[in-house]
Amino acid sequence: MKHNIDDPTSKHHHRHRHKLADTYEYNPYYTVPDFQNIYLDKGIDFDIVAIDNENKNEWVKTPSDQISELKDKKHQHWPIKREAVIEGDLVLGGLMMVHERSENMTCGPVMPQGGVQPLETMLYTLDIINHKLKLIPGVVIGAHVLDDCDRDTYGLEMAVDFIKGSISNIDDAEYACNATAMRKVISGVVGAASSVTSVQVANLLRLFKIPQVSFFSTSPELSNKARFEYFTRTIPSDLHQVRAMVEIVKKLGWSYVSIIYEESSYGIKAFEELEALLARNGICIAVKEKLVKDSGVADESSYDDIVQKLLTKPRARGAIIFGSDQEVAGVMRAVERANATHSFSWVGSDGWSARTLVSDGNERAVEGTISVQPQANDVIGFKEYFLGLNMKNNRRNPWFVEFWEHHFQCRYPGSPRTPYNGHHKRRCSGMERLTVDNTEFERQLQFVSDAVMAFAYAISCRKLYKKAKVDWLVSLPAFVMGQENPYLKRPSGMKKEGRLPEAWEDGIKGIAVGLKNCGKDEGQVEELVDASLFRRSSNVKRNDMSLF
Repeated sequence: MKHNIDDPTSKHHHRHRHKLADTYEYNPYYTVPDFQNIYLDKGIDFDIVAIDNENKNEWVKTPSDQISELKDKKHQHWPIKREAVIEGDLVLGGLMMVHERSENMTCGPVMPQGGVQPLETMLYTLDIINHKLKLIPGVVIGAHVLDDCDRDTYGLEMAVDFIKGSISNIDDAEYACNATAMRKVISGVVGAASSVTSVQVANLLRLFKIPQVSFFSTSPELSNKARFEYFTRTIPSDLHQVRAMVEIVKKLGWSYVSIIYEESSYGIKAFEELEALLARNGICIAVKEKLVKDSGVADESSYDDIVQKLLTKPRARGAIIFGSDQEVAGVMRAVERANATHSFSWVGSDGWSARTLVSDGNERAVEGTISVQPQANDVIGFKEYFLGLNMKNNRRNPWFVEFWEHHFQCRYPGSPRTPYNGHHKRRCSGMERLTVDNTEFERQLQFVSDAVMAFAYAISCRKLYKKAKVDWLVSLPAFVMGQENPYLKRPSGMKKEGRLPEAWEDGIKGIAVGLKNCGKDEGQVEELVDASLFRRSSNVKRNDMSLF
């Protein structure tokens, strides 16, 4: 079946249909007439059901002190599959880690910074594209966003939704379509966040020539264009971070360090490069420890063992941690339990060092951390937009109620019970407000906005310069991937409503690295490393380096 989205009258089938016309000028504020009709699936009393052959006990009838026991049971219907959908003539898929991973369940608790905020950034950027910039006259770009729960296998399962409209030449005996069904054709996918999930999804999407632009996946493995020809990213490869870390170690005069890295393509590839660069610079490695990631979720005793091994090498006070927030938070809790908060000086990767999931409750353990992060600017207007959201005006995000309950530690009236809101004793009043004082923002949201903008500009240019009698969608994947797209090759423009990328994988080969010092003496970080060490251009000035 040939894609035919050049026709603005084409329609797409969605489970939830939210028309863009319902938004006011640029910001998507909706009114929710009836919470239960929107957030509670028809015919299902509760989101989670613990299967019991005799009485079929439901979570809502279970005392909170028994929830942990029920988490170990199999066949729980958590989570109910949800999707954030905006209607459009052309639809972009989105794969976000709205929830954390969980060992006993498919999905863990909601992830505010790394999941909900990137999702809202994607939707906000689409509002800017469709309503303010109007890049493609007569065509509205829609979205179909799913949750991968920071788990590669589940993310791959979700990504199957993105290829259904592209499937053709299937044996009718095995695959039959309802004649009245409307297939949605996904023109490209924004995501995933995790490198290991992006690898899995990229292997699937390439079979259907669907372009994919990730915003947080930094593994060097994804730079292999022979394997991932339909994949690109708006965030630079970890190779730049690794170089920055080694230079920091050298500037600090450390000759003996430990390395902790996560068990994923993100951590393993970085470790291999770190090991080689440290050896080349005559720096010895005291302890090498791997954090469980792909094979499951580690228990607290595993983190305690890692910290005890670090303590056996007291001369190696410096430790590099290349991992994600959920795993590193476990390490920091173990440091607190071991009363070893002043035993280590951390150098952290972008996967954890700016996330409150790690620092909350572990402030003493993370104090003094120097983190390496790709330089990113704020998405203009996003903070104001996000802080203006509430339960009554954000209808299009089906996970927003979970975020609200998590953020304010309350139970929203009428909301379904989950494994993570049963302990909330206070009811949400509806008068809660997101403010700059109670909300921490993800520092790399620019890369999410850049990914959406890349598709928009690619589609706009292809429409403008398409040749007569040529199906422009056929060459769209190649165009988005940078072969014809000047916005991926030569970033420029967009000074007010977000910025086009400045460090594309196949464009500018360098990165200005920003450093963050988690502690009292942030000013001292400026003297450690010159940004020009990590940027291709040799004329970068010191004040080009952001200290966030």
